[in-house]
Amino acid sequence: TQGERVSYNPKSKPNLYIWMFGGSTMFGTGSNDMDTIPSFVAQYGEEQKLVLQVKNFGISGYTHLQERQRLEKILLENCKKRPDIVVFLDGINDVYAAYQNSDVGGIQNQKRLEKKIFLESSASRLLLFWFNESNLSKISNHIKKTILSFQKSVADYEEKEQKNCLSTKIMNDYKNQIFLTKKLCDAYKIKSL
Repeated sequence: TQGERVSYNPKSKPNLYIWMFGGSTMFGTGSNDMDTIPSFVAQYGEEQKLVLQVKNFGISGYTHLQERQRLEKILLENCKKRPDIVVFLDGINDVYAAYQNSDVGGIQNQKRLEKKIFLESSASRLLLFWFNESNLSKISNHIKKTILSFQKSVADYEEKEQKNCLSTKIMNDYKNQIFLTKKLCDAYKIKSL
């Protein structure tokens, strides 16, 4: 209904409502609906005599920021329907996106998506075609190759330093995202894990 996968549904009226957010692991990429983590949680709850309604809001590639934004959007759209508990299973996509973008706070494949959007406009395609066919492009490419070969050794060193710095930024950003999520959940009186 809100883009979530179908999870195992108990036959009786649930006494706890759980929403689960994450990336491909939570979504269950490659699995059928009944073989996802949320379905297993609901089935396990039933075995323990707990009736849990568990919704799977996982989306492949999502970072914690995107998950929190999605939770907030769903809560704002339907403020009467709230879970008792929200669970986040994430982290790897935050790291992967940061290394792809050389900075924190972005999404996976951000640069590729921005380039795709740019290239889809007809004026951009025409301009790009003209430039690629020009002598200026050929000269530019030759200069670029020369500079790049010279800069490679410097770049290797800088890359090591940047990775160390980026790792710290990733951890700090992730802690901040968790803090903001807790505040959001507290405001709606929802327990978050």
